[in-house]
Amino acid sequence: MTISIHTEQPTARPDFLAAPPVPTAFSGTVLPWYSDQKHSNPALRGRVTALDGSRIGVNIQCPRDSVDDYVGLICREAELARALLPNACAVTTLWLRGSPSRQFSPEAVTELIFRLNSQFPLTVPGAVRGVELSAPALSAERLALLAGLGFNRIGLRVDATLGSDERSLGRIDAMQRQLADFAALTVNYEVIFGSQSHPRYLARLLAALRGFPAVSIELKDAREGMPQALEDRRETGNLLTSTLAAMTAAGWRTFGNHLYAPPDSPLARTGAAGPLRLTPWGPQPIQQRLWLGLGIGALGYHHPAYYRNTASVADYRAALHRRQLPDKMVYRVPAEAARDLDVAQSLLCHHGVGRDAAPEFCEQLRHAGLLEMTPHNYQMTPAGIPQLSAIVDRLRQQAASGDDHGTIQSRAHRD
Repeated sequence: MTISIHTEQPTARPDFLAAPPVPTAFSGTVLPWYSDQKHSNPALRGRVTALDGSRIGVNIQCPRDSVDDYVGLICREAELARALLPNACAVTTLWLRGSPSRQFSPEAVTELIFRLNSQFPLTVPGAVRGVELSAPALSAERLALLAGLGFNRIGLRVDATLGSDERSLGRIDAMQRQLADFAALTVNYEVIFGSQSHPRYLARLLAALRGFPAVSIELKDAREGMPQALEDRRETGNLLTSTLAAMTAAGWRTFGNHLYAPPDSPLARTGAAGPLRLTPWGPQPIQQRLWLGLGIGALGYHHPAYYRNTASVADYRAALHRRQLPDKMVYRVPAEAARDLDVAQSLLCHHGVGRDAAPEFCEQLRHAGLLEMTPHNYQMTPAGIPQLSAIVDRLRQQAASGDDHGTIQSRAHRD
């Protein structure tokens, strides 16, 4: 007698996975969930009466092109914004983002920090004062200045877009020797890659970066949001997938499919302590903290909406001349999409979601081999994690169409 044992097999590959994997960057994966109000909005012009935990982060955006008296403009905006906040609010982070090395001279950044200290002193133990730099902008003189001004974090951009197999890592080694002289400065690496990056060079580069203490390593597609040929997208997707395998094998914690943290880093410990959500500033605790954006085109968050300052230098300057905060565009999540976005954020930051959060959608992903069921939740499989951007985008499309986790159309994948 023959006994047949039924074995559940994955269904045909869902059609939304036909496109190559892409990094789960905030701008391409999370921001599309928000509606963009295409007009000036008085966000953060009224007094903020209460803050969750009374903790705030400050992000100062620095344009590439020099803006006359940018220090004075930033400080004027900071003064106007601070007048709207509760007296008792603790600043946990202060970042100079964009191109501070191009915008500020050493004298200007010194003046900026001393003037900001009167409005936003870092009063929380473990507070972060960070600055984004490109690798060519790194020098012993600049590092000494930053350390002397109380900076303790560097967001370092490393370009790997044109790496050949023979390309030397000598510059990376020299950069790390410089950083080793300033133990107080920890590093977030942002590795710019793309279809022209050589796989073996990228692998060697990431291995070198893993060998030096880092808070995180993030992959960023050099052509994110730009048109790309399908073959280029495939090459980028293959690099993303191979990097995911290598970083996971090295024991690094993965967020989304593009950001990695060593097990002993503050980011990995924060993720283990409670729910995280992907923000423009990386994974952050779920608390509804205020993120204050200062400067031209600066991005901020005032619950429940993100906002962006005007990108017009003339409008920004004119508003501050009138002693008014600059106009802002506001991004809000439609109420009907909030639940599904919470599911998407849980998948992005924790690679799992509760079994009752979106059961029909998760069951269909499970049958496709992208999720697996555990005693307490659904968890991403190794095959599912590279496809997170497509999965989240599919969930968003269903939320927008009002389809309550309806059927995922599937077909056999054909090149």
